Amino acid sequence: MASVSDKSIYVAASSDGSDWGGSALIFEHWETPLPPALTAFQGRLFMALIGLTGPIYMTSSGNGASWTDPTSLFDSWQTKQAPALAVHGDQLYLGLVGLAGGIYIATSSDGTRFSEPRRLFGDWETSRGLTLASFNGKLYMAFLGKSGQVYLSSSTDGLNWDPPAMPFGTWVSPARIGLAAFKEKLYMGLVGESRHMYLASSEDGEHWSAPEPFMSSWQTYEALNLAAVGDVLQVTLVGIELGVYVVTSQDGSKFSSPQALFGDWKVGQPVSVTDISLPDPTADQIKKTQSNLSNMVRFNRDLETPGALKITNAFTLVSIKDNSDPGLNLVVELFIRTFEAVAGELGPVGAIGGAVIGGLVRYWLADPPQDLRAQFADYITRFDKTTRAVSLQLATYHDDVKKYWHAPFYFDGGLHSLSDLATIDFPQPATRDYQLLQDAAVLELDRSVWRQVLVANDVVTQWITNSPIIIGEDPDHPPVEWAQEVIKRNPAYNITWTWSDGDCCGSYKGWVITEYNVGRGAGPFDDGSLSAAACHYLFKDSTPGTIINSDAIYERNTVFFKLGLEQKAAPVGAAPRGEVKLSVAYLRAAKKGQTLARLIEAEGRQAVERRIIEKAQSDSIFAAELRIRPRQALEEFLGVKIPETIQLSILVESGPVFGLVIPRQLPQKAKA
Repeated sequence: MASVSDKSIYVAASSDGSDWGGSALIFEHWETPLPPALTAFQGRLFMALIGLTGPIYMTSSGNGASWTDPTSLFDSWQTKQAPALAVHGDQLYLGLVGLAGGIYIATSSDGTRFSEPRRLFGDWETSRGLTLASFNGKLYMAFLGKSGQVYLSSSTDGLNWDPPAMPFGTWVSPARIGLAAFKEKLYMGLVGESRHMYLASSEDGEHWSAPEPFMSSWQTYEALNLAAVGDVLQVTLVGIELGVYVVTSQDGSKFSSPQALFGDWKVGQPVSVTDISLPDPTADQIKKTQSNLSNMVRFNRDLETPGALKITNAFTLVSIKDNSDPGLNLVVELFIRTFEAVAGELGPVGAIGGAVIGGLVRYWLADPPQDLRAQFADYITRFDKTTRAVSLQLATYHDDVKKYWHAPFYFDGGLHSLSDLATIDFPQPATRDYQLLQDAAVLELDRSVWRQVLVANDVVTQWITNSPIIIGEDPDHPPVEWAQEVIKRNPAYNITWTWSDGDCCGSYKGWVITEYNVGRGAGPFDDGSLSAAACHYLFKDSTPGTIINSDAIYERNTVFFKLGLEQKAAPVGAAPRGEVKLSVAYLRAAKKGQTLARLIEAEGRQAVERRIIEKAQSDSIFAAELRIRPRQALEEFLGVKIPETIQLSILVESGPVFGLVIPRQLPQKAKA
């Protein structure tokens, strides 16, 4: 295992993937900003390294202890992403990402002399490092698209590659993908947008199982590293608090409990085994670093007011009071995501500036400042205290740049140090670039607040019907417009559809509809949906690609399926149990004569039923609403309240369904 701390490189060894000795420093006076790649080839260990300014180096060892001096591989070649190594056939393959995100591959027959990196997939670009694995006679490459989508490609010879495919549809990951062949399956390790971890597997590299939650109570900000060690599948991960952990499995499904490696050792934390004499900064470097730190303090302070407004807005729109402390971890996560957004803008300027602030805040998960260990009254206070603590820490760096010159910041998959600030010009306030970074930070702050508020207070409900809702009979025309109209009437809903050929006896031919809503959860009398105002603020689109509010902050599918909200199923037609009392709303409606009983008394039951049937037969959306939320649909259509003391049951016939209602027989009066 190769790892990085304070940009120095360490190696640890294990004979079974579970028991690891201490880590050993292998190169003095040599630093790397990114995790190295390690593999065995022709009886030696080979390690690909990235220099501080991005060049690629290779080193090797016959025993894992003594290593050759790192040798530069390619002239005028640089990268900002971690390299990948894999053996396929009799060749060693090196996967690289160019400075602009292009995907490259280089090969070697001896591990020392490599072909020039060759670009793959035309103008394709990736936002993270790629991974390689050999499986069933093919070399596989997994990487992320610019927006985080998961892609996979394969090649039999390492030269001719299949077009990249998306094995999990629109699934998005913020971290590099893990890939390993183990016991006749190819495994993929993924990190979801909620920072939870997932595993998927394939027997042929083409057809994949759906990503399944892995260690569901754990989260990580870094890639999962997968490796087959004999008869064991090993997954190495970095915990939220920057500790390094390993879990193992003998079957790829049941895993051991996480085992901490190397005691209290943290990724990106200076460790006692290093005693490297590094040069002090020059006067010009100190001056430039202090100037950047001053601008970064101002930048952080300028997030205080919009941050407080975004927090207040989210709690107001979901009708919840901000009256409790969310805890240190959640607000630190908010800052991490905010400065990840900063790191994605303006090239090295955003990357380094975002890494310094995001990295220092991230380490607070392991060792927070004393001022942040207290309990606070509400979210806004916790946010305000954290913002001030960031500014105070940046000011501390400013006042003694020499002391903190080599302080490490492990962030977004790479290592930076305070000295990196001498290589950029962080934008000055009131400039275009400064505002660009502010806009990116505020948007992600807003998104992260909503993510946390929704996960803590709301659920996604999938409505389960006894028979499917079928719309349309043309496989070439999915019910997009129908779904858009449903969402227009019910803004907290989401619609998915799949085609059914109706081949089997009694099955249905057409588009099978599934409806979901987001909110506090379905009850016996309403669907618990988010308010229309909250939905307007949240959702950019109705159906994928159809924009309804360009100023909103999330795509609909992201909120429903990718933020980590609890998923629940609600069987349609479940009646309330036990004693039910009339609501205040019903009693008020009764005083105004706006109840179902009064309507039937005035118009007659048959006339009311006929109105409902005619509406359902002419409006398929209303018919679907009667099946999923009959009480709400009828109350809205008829303009009345229905008493909670009665059970409402409506059967909407579709396909091979026959419905029959047997009226209750009223007791006859006794004869005199």
